[in-house]
Amino acid sequence: MKKHKIINAENTAKALQTIGVTLEHLMEWREKDIDEVCKEAQVGVMSRADLLKVLSKIPESKVYKESTKTRVPQVIILHPNEHERMNKIYEESKEVSKIVGQINAEIVKLEENHKISKQNISKSCKMMINAIEKHEEYLLNEVDTYKKKKKQILTELLTEVKNVEQQFKTKNEQITQCINDIDIDSNQKREQLKQLLQDDPNLNINSLKSNPIIPNLDTSINVQFTNDQKQIEQLIQMIGQLLKQQMIVVESGSIALTDIKVKDETKDNPIVSMKYNIEKINKQWKNDYLYQLEILSFNDDDNNDNQQFKWKMIKEIPAVLNQSNGTIDFGDEKDNLLEWGIKYSLRMRASCCQGISFTPFSKSVTFDTPMPIKFESKILVKEENRLLLSFLPKRAESKVTLLYRGSNDGFGSSNFHEKCNGKGAT
Repeated sequence: MKKHKIINAENTAKALQTIGVTLEHLMEWREKDIDEVCKEAQVGVMSRADLLKVLSKIPESKVYKESTKTRVPQVIILHPNEHERMNKIYEESKEVSKIVGQINAEIVKLEENHKISKQNISKSCKMMINAIEKHEEYLLNEVDTYKKKKKQILTELLTEVKNVEQQFKTKNEQITQCINDIDIDSNQKREQLKQLLQDDPNLNINSLKSNPIIPNLDTSINVQFTNDQKQIEQLIQMIGQLLKQQMIVVESGSIALTDIKVKDETKDNPIVSMKYNIEKINKQWKNDYLYQLEILSFNDDDNNDNQQFKWKMIKEIPAVLNQSNGTIDFGDEKDNLLEWGIKYSLRMRASCCQGISFTPFSKSVTFDTPMPIKFESKILVKEENRLLLSFLPKRAESKVTLLYRGSNDGFGSSNFHEKCNGKGAT
């Protein structure tokens, strides 16, 4: 367009490209089609006229061929239905071309979004690196200050001990000098030694022995987690895991989990049933996505900071296109068995494009697996055992006590009443 000096060439090209028009389209379309597309793209009248004028001079263009061919007037008589069908084909052709334009425009947007997302990733990572470097500088300064204060304490203690040491050295030198002095007689030496060996309040090693610092000298400088003695390698792993959880390629869609219940209380491990509902998932992926179910078991020793790292995937379920809800059973997988008497939390998300992009996690839901009640009876069969269990209250806070057992207490009605009367609901 610049080459042929079309008015506002750059803006005209950009406007047409935005709705997906290519050079190939301009070469193949009729003058009328180009005029309509230009109007839709809000291309100015002068620019439209220039564009059509240029195309009319290019032999390969449809505009040129139509403007130069000899037109022989012909009369074709069509049935109204045929005329209507012809118009319909023409309109549908325009509609298809419009869809092509939309898809081309989306491809252009995709490239722009791709560029922006990579810039955002680089920016975010640089911010994190900057924060880590600042924290490194902060910790190095803190360690320097920590070492200086520790060294100050040790230096002051060393000065104190050296003073005592010097006093002992002086005393020893005085004693040695007295013993070796040949200019005084033995009586004088005895008197001098007696004076030197008298208790001296300055020569008191007990003050050093009673000093609580000396037996507990500590020169360690440990940098670690506040609540746990974790190695640096583990710290790096946790940071990597946290980044993978928190910084992802996000897909549209939301998931809700409902109706979680323990299905069978007769098995060694609980089997749990759960319903899910997903909305607004991007159907562009068709069947190239699956659901990831994650679980967290609660431990009284864990704090909230540790728990976020202990989510683990328990099941992956292939998704079915256009099926927005369903039921999932879990707990019987060999490597992911649930346990009785544990509190769990669940969450789920959809993983698309072979694990590259993800929907946000559902809101986590919590459930218990209370220890099932079992009758250790040699008489009851399974059906009777299940029937008796069905009579018992199912609320988590409910408690039951065995009041009467015929094999121990007797099978007479009086035995039953003696054990059970006045005990409430039985």
